[in-house]
Amino acid sequence: LNDPAHWAKMKFVTLMKLVVILFGVHRLAYGFCPVAKKYHLVRNAEEKSRNEEEKNLVAEVNTKAPDFVRRLVLSRSQVGESIAQANRISGGTAKLEKAEIISISDDGILEIKVHVARRKGFFAQKIEIETLYTQVQIGDHPIKDLKLRFVTLAAALGTNADAANLWNAKPIKDLWLNNVPASATTRSYFAQAASRALVQGIQEKKKTRMSMVLRPPELDDELDTYRVGTLLEITRSLALAVIRDLGLRVRICVQQAQGTGTFQGLPLSLNGVRRLLENMDWGPSSDELFAKKYIRFGALSADDYDENDDVFIVLCPQSTVGASVVDLLQDLTSVTGNKPIITLNPKLKDVQSSQGVMSVRGRADRIAYSESFIEIFRFSTVVPTGRTFFPILGAVVKSGPSEPYLVYKRVEFGDQSLLADSAAKAKAVEEGLLSESYLPLAAFNNLPDNGVVLNVLKQ
Repeated sequence: LNDPAHWAKMKFVTLMKLVVILFGVHRLAYGFCPVAKKYHLVRNAEEKSRNEEEKNLVAEVNTKAPDFVRRLVLSRSQVGESIAQANRISGGTAKLEKAEIISISDDGILEIKVHVARRKGFFAQKIEIETLYTQVQIGDHPIKDLKLRFVTLAAALGTNADAANLWNAKPIKDLWLNNVPASATTRSYFAQAASRALVQGIQEKKKTRMSMVLRPPELDDELDTYRVGTLLEITRSLALAVIRDLGLRVRICVQQAQGTGTFQGLPLSLNGVRRLLENMDWGPSSDELFAKKYIRFGALSADDYDENDDVFIVLCPQSTVGASVVDLLQDLTSVTGNKPIITLNPKLKDVQSSQGVMSVRGRADRIAYSESFIEIFRFSTVVPTGRTFFPILGAVVKSGPSEPYLVYKRVEFGDQSLLADSAAKAKAVEEGLLSESYLPLAAFNNLPDNGVVLNVLKQ
């Protein structure tokens, strides 16, 4: 009894018996309990599906975005740091030849295989290829969000073409925006795309203040092609989509005249819009919608707020000489609380005015308030610097609240081939073979400025 070795042996034997008993209980429970068995089968199926999705995503990234993978290694891995350090000392003797993602861990760590070429020997004439493995942390994301994470990283690292390739954006065909008014098909395309983005933005509930920009030539109020009928069609589609898909009540707001005396006025593009909205055709169920107050109209004022309103759509709010529309918006948002408010084609920047209106005083607060509206949708055409709206070179598109900004280049085809010159275009028109496509070239996390967009379109 006093032998320590005997007691140690007894403890070990007892522990092993306990392990055997627990293992047997587990196997019995798994074999005789259908719930436990089903749980394990479902879990194994989910793991297999996840592994397959990860495998496909890794192959897609390696194939479609090789420059992005290389840039990722150079900027965010220990191998990249060692290459940079070696080149600082030796003047560029190390070069990353190839990088390939091997796997993605559950906690968002990429295992990457890299090939590094190093110049050695006298005058660095000998080249040796070294194979290494490195890791890069990209963050823990569900598999369904990993592609968006890759696109975001690719855009952040400046590999915008790879970002567009990864996003698998499809060409947009036959809009023919140089026709005013555009065809019913084109206007329907815009209405459906904007409605999807609006419904998605409300459902995500990430922000209560949102903005949408839809500016083909006939919705740009700075051009003589502006067409208020298209604005009314888009507004109707947005409101009916919110009612149909979400069952929410919508109030459509049009800003009222601002200023005093002879300086009181309303932007020309909004003149009469409120009356047109009230008298237009809202579809076969319009009587029921108005009777149940699913659609109502109002001004940008807290006085027009009703607690039964769920969503507010503000049409083309814009400052005028002598009055800032930000004051009207702030008055409305002061009572809407957490209810979604969406501005369509807003122009909230200050307009040069006299008597200290929209001066330096308070400008920072107005800018901060304007930036509190998060853009969830955009389609704006791109034209050469200094031109009005012809020729249309391309477009900047954001299809939804969680999607990147894509730069599209407009090209014309004849019989599925690019047109070489105006003579080829005339022949294609004569033969009825002329077609148009907007091809995705680059993706960005934030709205690119016009200079960046024009540089992309030169590619």
